[in-house]
Amino acid sequence: MGRILSLLCFLFFFVLQGRARQEVLSDSLKRKEMYLVWNADSSLRDSLEIKKVIPHYNEARYLDRVVEDGVVKHLVSVKKLSRFQKGDEGRFMFLFNDPNFEPSETRTVAAISFQGEETLFDVLGEVRYITLNTKFRPLINAEFMPSFNGGYNAMMKYLNEKVNLAEDIDLPESCGAVMVGFVVGKDGSIKDLKVIEGCDEVLDEEAFRLVKSMPKWQVGKQAGAPVSVFVVLQLIFKL
Repeated sequence: MGRILSLLCFLFFFVLQGRARQEVLSDSLKRKEMYLVWNADSSLRDSLEIKKVIPHYNEARYLDRVVEDGVVKHLVSVKKLSRFQKGDEGRFMFLFNDPNFEPSETRTVAAISFQGEETLFDVLGEVRYITLNTKFRPLINAEFMPSFNGGYNAMMKYLNEKVNLAEDIDLPESCGAVMVGFVVGKDGSIKDLKVIEGCDEVLDEEAFRLVKSMPKWQVGKQAGAPVSVFVVLQLIFKL
């Protein structure tokens, strides 16, 4: 009997250790997980399957300034989005001091959502092309779009409560915003999260962590059925 109890205690301890290890690993940030990367199993140039599926894409668009050591730092078509850029503080100040949010507080991080924009068709196409994953086909528009529980202001509140950056962080003058793309799955969970336009490794990691740690969203629906929807957020840090 004593041996059986010892065995059960050992198994219980082993399971707990496994769960703890999984929790640590799930929060870890690995460079290859954060950014889009070239598919190591196939040659992009010689992929006939991709050329048949997406004939109008040309790998020559991806120059050294876009791809560093096999990591795609940002997507070419992202430039078409009317996003925040350094120097636009005046035009986008409402994102940081929104009187409908918390009048007495100044935000540390704000976000612009590009849900449903036509440009996302191109972004999504480039994701498929770069990853050689022709089965990556979430919607960009749905009859009912996915949303953070509580809406945009609730998402801003969440981001600013969870953001964790050192006060003396030293960043390039041109830096301040990170573009992330992800899929809101049929169960509302965040999937396939990638940095699609980086800024600085510290901010990239923080943007990735903030979005990855979000609770489940309200799911997108089409004809009453849950669907997976591709979402792009630009996180802007005011330091």
